[in-house]
Amino acid sequence: MQWQIVLAVAVLAIGLSACAAYPPERYGFDAEPPYTLDTGDDVRVVVFEADTLPQSFTVSASGHISVPVAGNLDVRGKTTQQVERAIAGRLRGHFIGAPQVSVQVARYRPFFVLGQVKSAGQYPSSPG
Repeated sequence: MQWQIVLAVAVLAIGLSACAAYPPERYGFDAEPPYTLDTGDDVRVVVFEADTLPQSFTVSASGHISVPVAGNLDVRGKTTQQVERAIAGRLRGHFIGAPQVSVQVARYRPFFVLGQVKSAGQYPSSPG
């Protein structure tokens, strides 16, 4: 009986170590891709140590947001982390020595249902 428990634990340990060696990403079972910004997304930009700057922006039809001091930024197809780095890069050395920037999606862009459906129109969305 004792050797069966040891054998079961050994098999379980080997199985778990195989999971670590061959992660799901290797076989195309990726986690959900990161959300990228596009027209209609509302984003909240917080620049620490510069709390007087406006914080809410809507991505324009051209895929841009205009952040005071940082200027016009093309955010279409970029993640919030990429936008954080872009804003920090524009502020670094000019206005703030080591800017800390946070970008969050405040409201995700809507999607539209059209055609011969029961309830056509605009609907809110969220990732996933």
